[in-house]
Amino acid sequence: MTTLEFGAKGEEVKALQKILKEQGVFKGAVRGNFLKLTRAAVVAFQQTRTGPKGSPLRTDGVVDDDTWWALQNPKDSLAKEPTLRYGSKGESVKIVQQLLKEQGFFKGAVRGNFLKLTDEAVRYFQNTHLGPDGEFLESDGVVGANTWWALHNPVGKPQKSDLPGEIPDGLTPMRQRILQIALAEHAAGVKEIPNGDNKGDGVTKYLPGGRGAAWCCYFWSWVNRQAFDTYSLGARHGRVSTAFARARRLKMARAKGDYIPIPGDAFVMARSKPEFGKFQFTGIGHIGYVLRVEVSGGKAVAINTVEGNSGNRVKLGKRKLSDASIVGFINNYGKDEQPSGWEKGLVKAVATGGSTTR
Repeated sequence: MTTLEFGAKGEEVKALQKILKEQGVFKGAVRGNFLKLTRAAVVAFQQTRTGPKGSPLRTDGVVDDDTWWALQNPKDSLAKEPTLRYGSKGESVKIVQQLLKEQGFFKGAVRGNFLKLTDEAVRYFQNTHLGPDGEFLESDGVVGANTWWALHNPVGKPQKSDLPGEIPDGLTPMRQRILQIALAEHAAGVKEIPNGDNKGDGVTKYLPGGRGAAWCCYFWSWVNRQAFDTYSLGARHGRVSTAFARARRLKMARAKGDYIPIPGDAFVMARSKPEFGKFQFTGIGHIGYVLRVEVSGGKAVAINTVEGNSGNRVKLGKRKLSDASIVGFINNYGKDEQPSGWEKGLVKAVATGGSTTR
């Protein structure tokens, strides 16, 4: 079949429009002109279909061989759970919005339109949840198979990391203290009750007035205050963007790249331009403590973490520094708290066999 795209005309376009109308995604007249309505209908169809090899179709509005196959095999090409992204519409988007709302990530109306609020909620959910392989999701705003799995398994045993909280040798006293306090909160099993409400079971002590709010940065600030007896950034911060901006003004911010984070530093996640110095935080960022560091070829490549509001609890994790959403670090310690000979290397997961969900 001929590849069709915006601007095409003729009998094949009429055939395309008839199939799209039968599938309920094209509402225009069948006149053989591939214009705006037809392209939108193609994109809507592509969002819910796979190609002949089972891979999601590209949602580009171009009717290539894979899309023609899906159009001619509508039952076989229907994805069990469609890949969704900014601009998607329909019942599947409503399901995503409802699941995100139940977990406390989405505050908008459940209307089936994948726009700014949904995109930000998806990215933050991805920042803080594991996929079926036990690795953190890629924070790309695309609801594919791994993100669908995590949305259906947001807490409990599927989100366990099974990582031991081992502080590396060779750290200075304040860095040890910071990590001891953070790990104690993990050991205590601090989590949201009810789940997704940003409240309860120790969570509210991090928050101003005990009110519910996204609390990863409040957790980081609270641990900071317990260790230093003051806030090292001068105040309690609840927004990652303002905390990182303050750290930059105080010369405490470090760019990801040549800098090797030291255990006790904070890692910072955001959606931003890649150039350091031109961060554009959009939506909700994420922050937590660096627990351990893997170094290869003179560069940091991965970190173990202790972080709040991850899987709706205080969680141990592993993050690859190749993740573009990790944009930098905060080293908020004095000159005498900058060790060089500390123990490198990550810990491996050890199945506990218990009922813990951390």
